Amino acid sequence: MTLQMLTYFISVARHRNFTRAAEECFVTQPALSRAISDLEEELQCRLLNRTSRSVSLTPAGEVCLTEAMRVIGACDRLTERVREADRASELPVKLGYIIYDHLMYLFRLIYNEEHPGRRHLLEPSYIGCTELKQRFREGEMDVILLPEPCAADLQDSDCVPILRGRANVILSAAHPLYRRSGISISELAGSRIIEWSDDVPMLRAAYADLCRSGGFEPDIVDTAAKMGDMVAKLLAHNAVGFGTAVGHEFREGIRYVPLTDGPERFGLVCVFHREEGSQETERLRQDLKATASAAGYL
Repeated sequence: MTLQMLTYFISVARHRNFTRAAEECFVTQPALSRAISDLEEELQCRLLNRTSRSVSLTPAGEVCLTEAMRVIGACDRLTERVREADRASELPVKLGYIIYDHLMYLFRLIYNEEHPGRRHLLEPSYIGCTELKQRFREGEMDVILLPEPCAADLQDSDCVPILRGRANVILSAAHPLYRRSGISISELAGSRIIEWSDDVPMLRAAYADLCRSGGFEPDIVDTAAKMGDMVAKLLAHNAVGFGTAVGHEFREGIRYVPLTDGPERFGLVCVFHREEGSQETERLRQDLKATASAAGYL
């Protein structure tokens, strides 16, 4: 018994006519008649009453029609569900981030020469930290990329560390510590400081604690909501800012300098929902966990 046999039988039962059923099924009438005969032979009963003028169902045929429609319907549902799952696996991962450098670091991590075949469908969105966390909790974001201190209140999620490191100081060329390859926290005493805005309270508090660990209260002269604001304001005030372990030279005259004695908790984490997501989201999760494990972060 094949699905094709059942499909032919359903068509004959619906039209009560072999010619019209053959046309609907795009087969010749003899081929359709043979399929119906083969079905009757396999079931060892007559399904149709045939005369020169009409076709009707036998009692066994009525039962066969009901069950055949159920089988074909189940096959159609199976096909649709499999196709939906396949389409879902191709949906991009909705990834939220708050600092562009962090996104670039993630891209360098997952698209590199060591993994030339690794490609992920990502749909990145730049969003403020408070709104980003809210949208993640509400399920609008699949993954969020955060500085490590900002993820402290997301214990119910799966936080995958993708970088461990100390904080960096952001300096302009006018600052006396600009040429240094590393700075101790206490050397920042007396420096004017650009503070991160209240949209990232955990990050702001973590940097303030760094200053206190160096024996001084931070001298806050301004706040910044974005990295571009941070750079503009430290230039305007000849001040310093703080950044996570990921950093680069924005342009000539602005650079990151690592703190040599700060704790290694200013790296980056990718935060996933604990429950499984789409196939692409799970592939990203497993790739990042493998990378973190190889680096000794897990």
